[in-house]
Amino acid sequence: MEFMRVAQPRSLLARQAGLTALAAALSCAAAASYIAYRSPFAPLLVGLAVCGFGALVTWMRRPVWALYAAIAAVFLPAGILASSWQSDLNRGMTVVACGGWLFAVIVQRRQVVITGAARWMLVYICWAAVTLFWADDVSAAWVGIQTYTLRLLLCLLLIANLVRTRDQLDGLMATLALCGWVLIAACATAFVAEGYAPGARLRIFGMNENQAGVLALVTMMGVLWQAMRVDQTRRTAAALVGSLFISLALLVTAATGSRGSAISFVVTFAVFWLWQPTRIWGKLGLVILLAAMLLAPFVFTTLAARFAVERGDTLLGRREDLWLAAWRMILDHPWTGVGIFNAPQAMVGYVEATRGVGQFEMVAIHNPVLTIWAETGLPGLLLYLIVPVSAATTFVRYWLRDRRAGDKRLMPYYALIAAITAGYLVSWIKGGGVETDRTYFLLLALLALPSHLILESRADAGRAGSVDSPRVMEGWLTW
Repeated sequence: MEFMRVAQPRSLLARQAGLTALAAALSCAAAASYIAYRSPFAPLLVGLAVCGFGALVTWMRRPVWALYAAIAAVFLPAGILASSWQSDLNRGMTVVACGGWLFAVIVQRRQVVITGAARWMLVYICWAAVTLFWADDVSAAWVGIQTYTLRLLLCLLLIANLVRTRDQLDGLMATLALCGWVLIAACATAFVAEGYAPGARLRIFGMNENQAGVLALVTMMGVLWQAMRVDQTRRTAAALVGSLFISLALLVTAATGSRGSAISFVVTFAVFWLWQPTRIWGKLGLVILLAAMLLAPFVFTTLAARFAVERGDTLLGRREDLWLAAWRMILDHPWTGVGIFNAPQAMVGYVEATRGVGQFEMVAIHNPVLTIWAETGLPGLLLYLIVPVSAATTFVRYWLRDRRAGDKRLMPYYALIAAITAGYLVSWIKGGGVETDRTYFLLLALLALPSHLILESRADAGRAGSVDSPRVMEGWLTW
């Protein structure tokens, strides 16, 4: 006992001495930084360097936190940072998260999980790299290879290896929820700074008007997942938070005037009704939508005008001409394509011939299937389509397995992801550049997630065992 009484003050003094030494070292470093770099911001740069080093050490110890940071950076609404800064941030955080995971694999000898979707995407990237030999714009093709590789690493590889438990899944969903609230805050800032006139399309910083609603839809799953995970005592507060986000997400979609996003929300709420865990959100979504249309119809002026096909527009936004031009290009290059990321440049001549107008530098096809076929030919299209088929097959197979076994632990997850994916695909099929979109690859990762998620044993599991073994899928589609 006497030893303990003496040891406690000594340990306290040791900690105090360590903190004092650290403060002195930081002060000296700040003073030295001004000598080396004569700028009033030199001490701030030292502080940022120290914080960065601390974050790096933390991420090496807990690589899943680096994944969360990378997801938050990638899903940051465009325009909040300069485009070059945001691009460097996205790539840098993806590399850091990948480095943290590789460090854990080497040092801690962690098991490496490679899903069928990841394997098929790797094969597609290899074929896309072959198209470099006949691509006219090689620099654009290299950008395409880099983009697909980063999406593969962040979504299909890191999520599969770092989101293995329920707590890690909760952390991922919390990150998506944070991104959703940041989007809502950005929309409110743009609304206050630039104003909004009914009938006009609200532009949120540098985001495309059609992207805001889709991002709100995908991040909504994080908010609703948190609401579905709370205990009975906080169920009412969680329902209010979820309803608030749904209301604001619908407001964002209506103000930006995105028809595809509006249809996506309607489809999502309809699918919510088909699943018992999410039926409450389907009901709330319908009530909120009807109340908004009755109480504030002016909010939907832009959407109503665009659905009415006014001002010489069409219901598909004049995409029919683009698809016809893309089909003509495909007929000229059916097997090899024009090269990865070269379709927008090659489309210029075909669009001029179809529409009879010119002066385009590049034209997006606004259809991911036609885009992939035009860029990588029929072999690339088949490889690309196997990726979502593999992820969806995995999702359905494990849902059927858990349903037959009476395991209800992941049923809310199945319901939420199925509804969001069904709604998302409505917008995806006619979007420009969505074949490499961050939201698309995230949904692929979430579809394949049940195959590698380890769940703790619970009384309602419907089967024995202390801990479920990692689920491994076999078969041709999942390789």
